Amino acid sequence: ADLEQKPDYKGLYVFKFDQTGKDLEGLKAWTRSFVAATEVARMVSTRVMNKFVGAQIGDKDMVETYMEEVAKILAVAEYAGARQKADFWVLMQPFTDEGKLADKYYRYLLLYTVPREQIDAAIQRALADQDKKAKPKTEEEQTARDRVKELFDEGL
Repeated sequence: ADLEQKPDYKGLYVFKFDQTGKDLEGLKAWTRSFVAATEVARMVSTRVMNKFVGAQIGDKDMVETYMEEVAKILAVAEYAGARQKADFWVLMQPFTDEGKLADKYYRYLLLYTVPREQIDAAIQRALADQDKKAKPKTEEEQTARDRVKELFDEGL
């Protein structure tokens, strides 16, 4: 969220992927086999559900299944605009509680960006698709769905 506020990331969502291990070559292999499309989609789905859970939209039980289905749609979406912005690794050697050096390990980070309009449009399509698949059963459920849509009008 902090990076998304920086001028360099204007109009972009930022996703950080982090892996640790004792073998740097193994971590480099992880980066080569990293499937950005799948991981970004998973992160979008997670962020959508986190925003939903944190929102005050009334009776969440009415729209929980609705949102779970929306999240499933987003979890398999592909975001062609995903770009690797940076990658780096750090050698870490923490201290134990007794002040002694603990085992060394490496931390590898990947930073990806996706244009906001691409993800926001995918969210709106997923909401619309779910509306077509399962109509609300009551007026209260429709009201709750409308609140969900308002929540995502501004994106993630």
